[in-house]
Amino acid sequence: MFKSWLLSFSLLLVSLSLMQCELKQKGNNTQIKEVNTIGQIEKAGKPRRANPDIQFPADAGIFNVTGYGAKPNDGVDDTAEIQVAIATALKSNSRYSALPFIYFPKGTYNISDQLESRVGIGGWSDGWRAGMILIGESGKGTVLKLANNLADFSNPKTPRAAIKTGSEKDTESNPSGEGNRAFRHSIYNMTIDIGRGNSGAVGIDYLANNRGAIEDVTIRSQSGEGYAGILMKRYAPGPALVKNTSIEGFDYGVWIDNYEYSMTFEHLTLKNQQIAGIFNQENVLNIRDLVSTNSVPAIESVSSNGKITLVDSSFSGGDADNSAIVSKGKMFVRNLTSTGYGMVVDDRTKTNRDIASKSLTTEVREYISKEVESLSDNPQMYSLSLPIEETPEFHSNDLAQWENVVAHGATPGDRANDDAKAIQLAIDSNRAIVYLPRGEYHIKQTIILRGKVRKLLGMQAAIKKKEGFKGNTLIRFEGSTNATIIEHLRIGGIVEHASSQTLAMRHVDIGGYRNTPKGKGKLFVEDAIGAPYQINSPQQVWARQLNAEFGKVPLIQNHGGTVWILGMKTEGKVTAIETVGGTTELLGALLYPLHNVPASIPAFINDRGRVALSYAISGQKYAVQVKERRRDRWYELDSKNAPSRGEGASVPLYTGSSSDN
Repeated sequence: MFKSWLLSFSLLLVSLSLMQCELKQKGNNTQIKEVNTIGQIEKAGKPRRANPDIQFPADAGIFNVTGYGAKPNDGVDDTAEIQVAIATALKSNSRYSALPFIYFPKGTYNISDQLESRVGIGGWSDGWRAGMILIGESGKGTVLKLANNLADFSNPKTPRAAIKTGSEKDTESNPSGEGNRAFRHSIYNMTIDIGRGNSGAVGIDYLANNRGAIEDVTIRSQSGEGYAGILMKRYAPGPALVKNTSIEGFDYGVWIDNYEYSMTFEHLTLKNQQIAGIFNQENVLNIRDLVSTNSVPAIESVSSNGKITLVDSSFSGGDADNSAIVSKGKMFVRNLTSTGYGMVVDDRTKTNRDIASKSLTTEVREYISKEVESLSDNPQMYSLSLPIEETPEFHSNDLAQWENVVAHGATPGDRANDDAKAIQLAIDSNRAIVYLPRGEYHIKQTIILRGKVRKLLGMQAAIKKKEGFKGNTLIRFEGSTNATIIEHLRIGGIVEHASSQTLAMRHVDIGGYRNTPKGKGKLFVEDAIGAPYQINSPQQVWARQLNAEFGKVPLIQNHGGTVWILGMKTEGKVTAIETVGGTTELLGALLYPLHNVPASIPAFINDRGRVALSYAISGQKYAVQVKERRRDRWYELDSKNAPSRGEGASVPLYTGSSSDN
């Protein structure tokens, strides 16, 4: 009875303290909402799935590093052999439409120097190439291990990575590999171990643009030392996706810089960092399900240009002398649980920053670093908190369930041949996985995705229209017995959804998407390049790391559907999202218009819909940020009245509700 009374009294004191804090900060336009609402919000941090082993048929067209002399588990240095495999793969074919997987069977590979997305030193782009795709057979069983006590990895002032990706550049001098043409660099399903005595070591010095992923990867330091698990200091990181990744040790789990572009993180685990879990200079970070076990800050964002969107996360192990989040930039935080820290959010844009108890586990429903932006007479003060579903995934090592389109007569690289019939025959063979070995396939008619196929796997291949192709729909999904996945494929036209079944598109390039009146099934999009998306009622959509560029129509047209997006990047003088009578929740985006946009083209349109938008703009080049219709009148949020981010804008939360219509 006494304990119960004491807990109630403690909560009352915390509530009074927070009320005082809220009153003090209202003059600074802060919104602090339901801090310490214990038991009232969904717990963050979903269980991580066990990574399956990944095997491929012998005719899939992969580059196996053991074929170049790398031998796991023999204790001999494999650096030179792996680098030869990488360089050979990067030279092998079009680096934009038909890059091969570079495959690591199970075992420990010993390395003593940096592995690079490079074909050599010197020459065009100083040897750097886009599109290095590394994939391990086993997330835990495929290990790249750096030797101990290496002189080149000993100095934190000049950090050096086990793996480094770089950008192409039209010059012969690009020693660092920086730039915005590091397309599609990806690392999947492996462990990177930086050994011992390498205090300047980095797991992955990562640069990827428009599309790319670090997924199902563990990065660890045996002794805790090392500079960073993932380092993104060079111009211009992202957009790309880091998902299902764990980082243990290092000074920093993730270190990121640059005003452009943005990075998306989902299911990221950080543990035992020495300085900060995530250290951000001025990038735009979109984060869901960050699980941090650290005494140091889980997130430190040190520039007013930085922007953080953080949802469904859990921080534990905090030190009372530290804050869970320290930020000088704009923030939107939702559904965060934090234990042990003296403050949950140390918002350096405020005078009075303490919003948390030093003695209780604190749960934050929502926090934003500036007031909600709205054109409404009665603004909605919270985000929409739409239900979130995970992207479907499927893999099988039963190779009897795989069907090769080449076996039915497809001829990758032969422009004269029509591959449509062969691809369709493979789909209609009712195998679980239909695969296209790397190369370019040319079709003269629409491919119908149907039957028992669960995955159409491109192996980084491309499907293009052949002369005489009518229309622009390259693939029509008419349904199957399970959720169907299109993966690692470049599609030179529209994907059309004409089924009540679920469709997922992962690691893809597409020429657009639309659903027909029959297309009522769920859509999942992840790590994708392409636009426009035409979503019609009553479809539900979940998207992660969506890169949409250019065009003359809104990049996403939500007409009566329900759309949830974690991380979006746009480019060009075009409206990012148009919502007409539907529901849209955008959790983190960077709009990159490049040029001044006519006032007739707003960044967002809300026509009698419900929206919650968290975004930034690079350069104040939109005259109108939001155009919204309510009660048959149009209203506009002028860029002059929006929160700034350098010469651009940074809006932690904009809301528009159909209740006012």
